[in-house]
Amino acid sequence: MTSTAFGNKISVSWDDLNSENVEQKLKRQDALQQVRSHYQKRVATVAAVRGAWRYRTWVYMALFGLAGGVLAWCGAELVNLFQPDRTLEIRMVQVREQQILQQVEAGRITELEKATRLQKLYSIYKDNGFVRVLGDWTLDAPARKQQLIDQWNRYQKQQQVRHVIWHVVVAMFIALALGVGDNLMSRNWRTASITGGVALLLGAVGGVLVSLFDSHIYAALGGDTPGVSLARQMLARSVGWGILGLFLCIAPGIVLRSGRRMAIDVAGGFLGGLLGGMLFDPISIVVGNGLLSRLIAITAIGALAGAGTGLIETVAKTGWLKVDKGLIAGKQFILYRNPTFIGSSPQCEIYLFNDPMISGQHAAIHL
Repeated sequence: MTSTAFGNKISVSWDDLNSENVEQKLKRQDALQQVRSHYQKRVATVAAVRGAWRYRTWVYMALFGLAGGVLAWCGAELVNLFQPDRTLEIRMVQVREQQILQQVEAGRITELEKATRLQKLYSIYKDNGFVRVLGDWTLDAPARKQQLIDQWNRYQKQQQVRHVIWHVVVAMFIALALGVGDNLMSRNWRTASITGGVALLLGAVGGVLVSLFDSHIYAALGGDTPGVSLARQMLARSVGWGILGLFLCIAPGIVLRSGRRMAIDVAGGFLGGLLGGMLFDPISIVVGNGLLSRLIAITAIGALAGAGTGLIETVAKTGWLKVDKGLIAGKQFILYRNPTFIGSSPQCEIYLFNDPMISGQHAAIHL
């Protein structure tokens, strides 16, 4: 074989082509190509496994529930900040009063010093209506007693309002996080916004309903009985949170108009609320700090509700599609609607974004 390069002739004979050096070079190139191919397959497999873990429903739903729980705790503590527990302040004032009276009896301070210290103590808690009544020296005993009764009635109404707002805030944040989780993982912002709005509404409704009846449920199950066991308290507490869990995860099923999805969401939400509520009292006892115990308990309710929904959905699924390549490799789309549309439109149940080869409604799966 003869070739011309830059005016010079290059001659390659048949023996040259079949020489041992050429064969060795070809074998080395073939081996190198196999190594590269194996490496690329291994990298793709590792990436797919990593993506599969990240996009497993129970994993990301638990994380969204956890995030919702943290936000719910922040909102709940703001409610507590604006509506503090006045009865705790009264107990603190009473303890301090007793200490001052004991000092008078022991002769360590005079009556004048007693009056000065009590007045200073009352001024510290001047925002507390009960303390204002106690510090009003112009009232006689019957008038003071009547004003304390009136103040208590007003305080009870305020606490009822605070109780409702607290439950609504907690339920709305957790429901919002769990409602948008699946659609955010699919990058479907349109459906996520719709589902989020429905979740907020359902969370508010659930928070109001549960706040009106949870104390009655707790009492009916013996949770507030003197000397009741911790197990009984846990059961009484968990039922109320389990009922609230019914409203935390149901929004996606309503938006999909799928009874099967709603049943899965209700079961997962109830299970998560039940288990999370059961942890409330033990956490409070172990931690011994109201702020921290509420944080752990509320986030546990959100995470368990999300994980419960994801696990039940995974076990109960009968038809699904899984993404093998791309930005959401490992994500599963479980089939609930008949038909289920696939396309680049966010109105499709299976939304494939950033692919110019996919039309708005590219395909449909019929039962």
